[in-house]
Parts: sequence; C-alpha cells; structure tokens
Amino acid sequence: MSSLLIVYGSETGTAEDIAESLSREARLQNIPVRLLGFDGYDVDILPLEVMTIFVVATTGQGEFPPNMRGAWRRLLRKNLSVEWLSGARIAVLGLGDSSYQKYNFAGKKLFRRLLQLGAEAIIDLGLADDQHELGIDGALIPWRKALWGAISRLKLFETMNTGFDPTTPLPSKYRLIFDKEMFLMKDYDSRQDYEELTVSANLRVTADNHFQDTRLIRFCTKKNPLFEYNPGDVLMIRPYNLEESIETVITALQYNNDVLDSPFVLKSNDPFIKPPLPWLIGGEQ
Repeated sequence: MSSLLIVYGSETGTAEDIAESLSREARLQNIPVRLLGFDGYDVDILPLEVMTIFVVATTGQGEFPPNMRGAWRRLLRKNLSVEWLSGARIAVLGLGDSSYQKYNFAGKKLFRRLLQLGAEAIIDLGLADDQHELGIDGALIPWRKALWGAISRLKLFETMNTGFDPTTPLPSKYRLIFDKEMFLMKDYDSRQDYEELTVSANLRVTADNHFQDTRLIRFCTKKNPLFEYNPGDVLMIRPYNLEESIETVITALQYNNDVLDSPFVLKSNDPFIKPPLPWLIGGEQ
C-alpha cells in the first residue's frame, strides 16, 4: 500500500502516544500515513505494506499488550513461510523497563519474528528504557532521527519533504458538522452506549511503602444485567471532565452558547484518520 503504516501495541497509552507523535511527524513531512492499534489492523495484509513502523510496549513479566495478543498469535502460524514478508520494510521500537528481568521482551520477540518471516529492517531495533536518565527519550530521540533518515534515503514516498518546519501547525484532523447537516448523514447514531455508575469504594491494596499504588475500585451497578460478567471481561471507564477544564476550553476557543448547545458529529479530513470512538465525544461533558 502507498501509505506509511504505524501500528502500536499499548496497554497504558505510552506506545500509542509515541505512535501518534510519529504519525504527526510523517504528516509534517507530507507522507501519507495510517495509524492503527494492533487490534484494528489485519496482519494478513502486512506483506502488501510499503513501510511499517511498530511501536510495542512490554507489560507485566515480558508479556504482549492485550490489544496485540491476537495479532501475535496470527504471526506465529506455522504455515507462514520464511518469505512471507519478503520485500516488506519494517522498523520496530520497543518500550520497556530494565528493572524487570524480561526487559523489552515484546519488542524483541516481534522484531525477531518479522525477520524470520523475511521482512527487511531499515534500521536497528530500538529499545526504550524507563530507567534511562532521560527516560524513554534516551533511545527514542536517536531512533526517530535514524528512522526518518532511512526512509528518506530509500525514497519510499515521493511526496516526502525532508526540509519541514517542526513548528508548522498541521491541518485539523477532523471537522465539526452541526445542525441539519448532521441529520442528513446516514452514519449518525445518537444512542448512548454507556451507563453512569457511582464509585462506592476506592481502596489501596498494596502496602504504603510499596512502589506501586494498586487500587481496588468498586462500582454500584444496582444489579444491572448489563454488568453481568465472565472471567476475562474488561470494564471500560469513561470519566467526566472537570468543570474548570471545560471552562478553560470554552474560554480558549471563544465558543458561544449557540455553538455549545448544538449537536454535532466529527468527520475526518484525512481518509487515513479514523474518527474517535463515539463514547469519547458523547454525553454532556
């Protein structure tokens, strides 16, 4: 495919943030780019990609992030030949913490497997370490510089502009569609897909002198059948914005009440950028 693909495996959001920053830099250099989580990408089409950047965090004791585990199982299929990714170019950045025994195992495993399948790494595997005196930037900054240099030398994208100004503001990713325009759109869905709950308890379960603050949080579900669960189920939490945060945004954007009271939807200005999930922009706050 003729666009740069950036795929991230993330649990706490750090890998996603770095992938997003790489996506912004690609756009600044006029490179068409797609940004996806592993759970939103079909790895079966990986051989068709011109260039793929992987940003992968290691969780727990050398484990893959939850959003990556399905894709990893597919990459381990025995029927994949050593030439399956022949011609595919890759770069891998692993995020980890060297205080753990299985440091950066996810990034190392992915990099090794991609090479086994015939992929060509345009730069060395990057291993970012939380314990570095500069944090993950200690490895990220030189790796990022090497990445764009290699992409430029290989002339992978004809539209690439290496003389970009990093302070140049990017065009908006989305546009707001208000009022009548919105109701003419077939994909508009006003249903609320979340339930409001009350926190009934917030307890620390680790000792006060332990380095991790792990919490047991209880929610009052009022025996709502929607919250019946099985082992392995995940609860997604959508917090409310603070009133002072909302006021700060309204003041900065100089929105009046007519705008604030109008229902809207977000549409992407770039075919490679997906709109945020509906629950991220729904509700009163």
